[in-house]
Amino acid sequence: MNITDKPAILGGTFCDRVDDYRTSSGLVMAAASDGGFKNSHMHENQDRAVLFPTGAAVIDGIGGGGPDSTKAAEIIAVMIKKHWQFIPEALRLAYEEIAVQELEGGACVMIAEITKQKGRKLFLHTRYQAGDVRELMTQRRRPGEDPLTTQMHVASSTDQTVLQPEIEAGRMTVKEARRDRRYGAVSNYITSDYFNPTIAHSALFPGTRIVLASDGITGNFEEEKEPELARLAHTIKGVRKFVAEVWSLSAQRMLRSAERFHNGQPSRRDNRTVVAIDIPR
Repeated sequence: MNITDKPAILGGTFCDRVDDYRTSSGLVMAAASDGGFKNSHMHENQDRAVLFPTGAAVIDGIGGGGPDSTKAAEIIAVMIKKHWQFIPEALRLAYEEIAVQELEGGACVMIAEITKQKGRKLFLHTRYQAGDVRELMTQRRRPGEDPLTTQMHVASSTDQTVLQPEIEAGRMTVKEARRDRRYGAVSNYITSDYFNPTIAHSALFPGTRIVLASDGITGNFEEEKEPELARLAHTIKGVRKFVAEVWSLSAQRMLRSAERFHNGQPSRRDNRTVVAIDIPR
């Protein structure tokens, strides 16, 4: 078992992957990131992931921002890597650097920070969010439990997008939103003239699995009847196998989406990044 408390950044290459990242606090992580299929603005991977001793982050450069969004995502990732012990300061410094460079692009971010409570089995979880990078949490299935009958306990973040209020009000389904031209337009992000990340706290029990995923991943999974990603997170043993399965399924669906795109249907060919974090039992 290799323990590392050294932060790591993924992204910016064709395919970047970490299969086994373990911390002294007992967290076990796996992650993968790549540029997906190239389209008009995806000349490189604008996503970044950061693994650090108390959690992880996924950063998604806003597509319309081009190279400036890639720079913004990289700045945020570097600041989190340098200042992971105080995330609010890392985000503030990133915002200031983006403003100093007068970048026209920006980035969405989701950070899960997990700290063990002394003398207790509980873990304190803090979520920092700006945009549509998704976080979901579920209890991992115990050995011997039937995955078809075991109840999942799922908590998921709410996307900060233009269409999310319509979905929550019942005026639009997720499937309808995915066909809307405004799909993917975010209402919160970090850019040179805007900085308003939201912060939420919760208590986690041993055995929880946390998944962070950019919209290049979540856009390729079913959400109407049940959260498909949550079902996979609940049933697949080990973060490495979970990430590998998500990677394979999303690639297959992106290929089918690319074929549909040529027939005039919407395509989901975005950069994709996923991080899985297992909290010890």
